[in-house]
Amino acid sequence: MILGKLPQDIVKPVIVASQAHENQTINSLMGQLQKEIAAKSYVEKRLNKAIINQVPIKATRPNDRHNSSRVQPGNPNCIFCRKGNHPAMQCRSVTDQGTRRNILKEQNRCWKCGSKSHSSFGCTQPDCSQCGQKHHISICTKNNANTTRNIQPWNNVQRPSNTAQSVPNYRDRNQRIIQNDPSNQNRMTTSNMQLKNENKKSQITALTSTSTQLVLMTAEGDVWNYNKREYEKILFLFDSGAQKTVIQEQLAERLGLPKQSSEICTMSGIGGHIENFKTHIVNLKVSSAFGEDVQMQIQTKPVITNGFPSVNLSNDDVAFLKENRIRPANSRLRGERQNPHVLVGLDHYHDLITGQNAIKTPTGLHVAETIFGPTIYGKGTTIKESLTSPTTFSLTTVHEKSEKELLQKIFELEGLGITPDECREDDKALEYLEQYSKKISFKHGYVTAPFPLKENISELEDNYTVAIRRLESLQKTLQLNPEQAKWYCDILQKYEEEGMIETFTQPAENVVGTYFMPHSGVWRQNKKVPLRIVFDGSSKKRGKLSLNDVIHKGESFVNKIHDILIRARTKKITMMCDIQAAFSQIRLVDNHKDLCRFVWVRNIKYPPTKDNLILYRFRRLPFGVTASPSILNMALTAYLNAKGTKLAKEIQQSLYVDNILIGAESVTEALEKYVQSKQLFSEIGMNLREYISNNHEV
Repeated sequence: MILGKLPQDIVKPVIVASQAHENQTINSLMGQLQKEIAAKSYVEKRLNKAIINQVPIKATRPNDRHNSSRVQPGNPNCIFCRKGNHPAMQCRSVTDQGTRRNILKEQNRCWKCGSKSHSSFGCTQPDCSQCGQKHHISICTKNNANTTRNIQPWNNVQRPSNTAQSVPNYRDRNQRIIQNDPSNQNRMTTSNMQLKNENKKSQITALTSTSTQLVLMTAEGDVWNYNKREYEKILFLFDSGAQKTVIQEQLAERLGLPKQSSEICTMSGIGGHIENFKTHIVNLKVSSAFGEDVQMQIQTKPVITNGFPSVNLSNDDVAFLKENRIRPANSRLRGERQNPHVLVGLDHYHDLITGQNAIKTPTGLHVAETIFGPTIYGKGTTIKESLTSPTTFSLTTVHEKSEKELLQKIFELEGLGITPDECREDDKALEYLEQYSKKISFKHGYVTAPFPLKENISELEDNYTVAIRRLESLQKTLQLNPEQAKWYCDILQKYEEEGMIETFTQPAENVVGTYFMPHSGVWRQNKKVPLRIVFDGSSKKRGKLSLNDVIHKGESFVNKIHDILIRARTKKITMMCDIQAAFSQIRLVDNHKDLCRFVWVRNIKYPPTKDNLILYRFRRLPFGVTASPSILNMALTAYLNAKGTKLAKEIQQSLYVDNILIGAESVTEALEKYVQSKQLFSEIGMNLREYISNNHEV
């Protein structure tokens, strides 16, 4: 173990000498090593004096911050990878400290400067500034990212012809790095830079920081200026996590965008920040890269964001884009700060994003197609030469309330979670529930209910062309996955057999509207039924209404979960159960069935032509309608109120969508409520199942 820590030129004579002694001890071995080291030190000092007398050396300043090494003109081969295109210290092929130590040991080189003419004990270079030992800081085992600033470059030459001069700190002014995880440590390497000044070569050490950049999806596009009667270019930010598309209010005024209406908008963001502001509904006309006009109805907002850096393309990324003839739709490609004018939310996201293919740049960034051209986004690596720390940018906008508003919140009823607006909303909800309950029927052993339609139901269009296009896309996917295609057909056939859907040729009488819902499949390999068909009630043409747009969502009609949980803690025994296939147990009234149409094909191998199409419509409450939970809750509430029993009232207060909490004081009472609750829901064709309790006897 001791011999393995020392250079081979010192160890070899000691090993040869030890073979003559059978009983070798640690003390005798250490004595031989000391003699060998002293002898080599004496010889090297004598040789160094002779070399110093032959080559004049210009001393470096002792306070030089970088302790820059002396370099011989030319570019000798790297002692680690044997290539001649870089200094040894800049070697990226051999970066492991242990590997570098082994190479130096095998070649009998100095661990400070890499020379073969002397050992580390006779080297005039300073010791490691990190641990004080006789080696270079780059092979120090205690070295970390915080000490790389004092690294001096390796030299594999015996003596230099001139010395390097001290250079001021080099800082990259254009450094822009975005990091999500502050614990993410940059991997630091060192590189050499040659500066020419009056025919003199000087050398500085800069840090090469390999970091992660998170790039938001942006693109520059043309919008119509109604005041100047011409197009001008602005910056779009695409955010699939936002619901609505907004434009800077000041820009909307400058463009002279036509205003449709005004309203008070409440926006909630990450961290629970809530902002109220006045917004205008305006019409924005944008032009694609091919000159096609797209009309958008969006909202104004005083401030969108404080800005953030653009993508910082590496040389490899630039070469990749040139080779594939990809011209980004954003001129900012070097980490410049940018401030978007329009934030595109989900309402227009897919109108402007035409495709997200699998193209990736060498650093890991993604390329997506927009109507303005390609845009670069995602997570990638970036290399910067800098001595500065990374800068983190935040896009969170905080709306601070005034002191008066804070005091009112503390001392008024709002501090208890009760506001006058909430009370007024509850009164309206109860009034609406009473009116809606009159339309619900509990005849023939099942529940029949209508959709809670808004007044704009007359503006709803059928959405047929969108449904056909989505069906064509679905067919292409299923044709590549025969197993999924079989499950898809089997599930729709099962829906028809169970009476959830039906085919038709003529619309129902007195139909209130017609709407075709696109659908798709969610594949879950680990489930018993691996495919789930999802219907899209939010699909619509540009500028038109969807089914969800003309139906009251009705969040107020669902019990608050915290009220249910607190009430359950007042009982000794708690039982929990759910309603089996609750949504599919609600029948739709006849004149609302045509609001839930969808298209399918007789043979999935052929296109959706007239002869190959099947028209379906839902007979029961479909999946994909945002009002489905509140419709279920209102129907069950109306039924339980009509029953009026003690258990019915308890269930009505403890009902959350299709889950029920029931409390009891004894095992006997719990078992009685189990039987009564099963009987209560069986009268309307519903089955309570999966009972669980905190009491093992129950």
